[in-house]
Amino acid sequence: MKSKTLVLCLGALVILLVGSQLFQVQRSVAQQDSSTQFPLYLVDGFGRNVTIERAPERIISLSPGNTEILFAIGAGTKVVGVTRYCDYPPEVVAKVQNGSLNVVGGWTDPNIEVIVSLHPDLILTSGDLQKDIVTNLEAKGLTVFTLAPRSIWDIMQNIQLVGRITDCSKAADEIVNEMKGRIQTIVDRIQDVAYKPRVYFEVYYDPLMGAGPGTYVNDLIELAGGINILSDSKAPYPMVNSETIIQLDPQIIIVGRHANAPIEETKTGIESRPGWTSISAVRNGRIYEIDENIVYRDGPRLVDGLEALALMIHPELFPETGFHKLVIQTSPRLSNIGFSINGVNERTDANGTITQILRRGSYTVRILNQSLSIGSGKIEFLQWTGASSERNPELILDIENDTNLTANYRSLNATTSGATSTLTTDFGGVIPGFPVGSVIAGLALGGVFLVLKRQIRRKSVSCLL
Repeated sequence: MKSKTLVLCLGALVILLVGSQLFQVQRSVAQQDSSTQFPLYLVDGFGRNVTIERAPERIISLSPGNTEILFAIGAGTKVVGVTRYCDYPPEVVAKVQNGSLNVVGGWTDPNIEVIVSLHPDLILTSGDLQKDIVTNLEAKGLTVFTLAPRSIWDIMQNIQLVGRITDCSKAADEIVNEMKGRIQTIVDRIQDVAYKPRVYFEVYYDPLMGAGPGTYVNDLIELAGGINILSDSKAPYPMVNSETIIQLDPQIIIVGRHANAPIEETKTGIESRPGWTSISAVRNGRIYEIDENIVYRDGPRLVDGLEALALMIHPELFPETGFHKLVIQTSPRLSNIGFSINGVNERTDANGTITQILRRGSYTVRILNQSLSIGSGKIEFLQWTGASSERNPELILDIENDTNLTANYRSLNATTSGATSTLTTDFGGVIPGFPVGSVIAGLALGGVFLVLKRQIRRKSVSCLL
């Protein structure tokens, strides 16, 4: 059931600005005057008091995110220096190539002499790793302002702050309003979704490193309706081993693209890792890659990253993608019941449910657990309800919209008084208790055996390991 690679058409995404009771984002901000009143007395991201005497005319940006903010709000013509990592918008690259924009070094190793020689009246820095750089530049009498955002909300505040500093408040406010509207659109679509898939975001592969708490990626995954499997880690970018990822069983794997390798090569590499074929994301072909710059950089494009992740995590919420949700349930609700969907075996969760995101098309669905002998009685599949009413345990299902399917079972001549039974299944786990008269689907398929003792008390059944 390998689904084709999800094609992200962010430019074609229709943005609908609607309200939300779950997570209200203010739609408008007070517009600043057309000109900022100077001097400005500000506190930067390091808690330093900084005075901006006048609107800067020669700005040096020491981070890619700051560079993107400056060019987005229309202050790009005032930028005289950037780092070697500043490569967006394309205008930055073009200006570096034609010599009209100077490269002052790297993010953590800028050339102080080159910076001083450019006679900047403002230097924008970013992050804790540049603290020593800030101290050094400040000691030379230069005006340095640090942006140190911790969340997407901080980034929007910083955009407006840089707008004030550069006398580009109107453009900055318009950008922030647009960002808030786009975020709200995603939140509105996600807020009523009960299904939140487990997501593993891979930052690096040798050694394995993922995105954990306190990162933009973690925040964006949650906003996009997913559950980050590394959200409980102690480090923002924890190093992990294959066994941990296999055990956590992500339903979606997303890789930050930091090279030009095609997605098919990325998928093949992940699929060939020992033991990873058992991971849900690998079995179902839900391996994606994303431009790491739109989820790592603290600039306006972080909203592009949110939209991209939402399309990957919940494509069924965006009709233009052609993906829909298939929900299979058992009646009664039973865990670890096996189903095959286009030849890929899945099992019901603790609520007796399987949820799959599938591209529009036809799928063969088959029950793997059709019958089970319990004591002197027998339990067997009865029929489908919902999207189909067939009695055949295998059916062809056309997915054109979100689809619900229920597998119903019945009990034949079951003896309940003092009965103790054994259920064998190759899926493992615990099957919850169910009332007398209900039925349980099971079929001994060999492999790993799960033994359940079924004790009848009055008119209820409890299943204990």
